[in-house]
Order: sequence, then C-alpha cells, then structure tokens
Amino acid sequence: MVGDFNSAERACTEVGGHLVSICNVFENNILAEVAIGKLQAYGTKDFWIGYNDQFNKGVWNWTSSSNCTYTNWNGGDY
Repeated sequence: MVGDFNSAERACTEVGGHLVSICNVFENNILAEVAIGKLQAYGTKDFWIGYNDQFNKGVWNWTSSSNCTYTNWNGGDY
C-alpha cells in the first residue's frame, strides 16, 4: 500500500497509468463498489484518486489530464 499522493501517482505511472479519474456518477458508483471489497481485503478504508491542486493551490486537475467535470465530494474532501 502506498502512503502518500506522490508515491501513489508514481506507482501508477511506473506501470503506464495514473491515479483514477472519476468522470461521471456511473464511474463513481463502480469505483465505490469495487473499492469496498478491496479496501476491506487490505485492511484499510482510504485510497487516492487523481484529483489534486498540487501545482496551483485552488486549481484542481486530474493527474491523467482528463477533462472530467464530475465532482460529487463531501465538503472538505478536496
């Protein structure tokens, strides 16, 4: 299990990908459903997604450079 955002993104890019981008409610629901079982198997409850404002505080982008506009986060989650 990777502990911080940068390490998680680096692990993904090393195998040709990025942290997950969530572009719509369907993807969000599928991810949530799959994550529940996987997270329980690993004994954790949190995971990283690719949405971040690392390079420009307050300007949020996906690590994949996706143009996804879906946001359905709880207040304070981002």
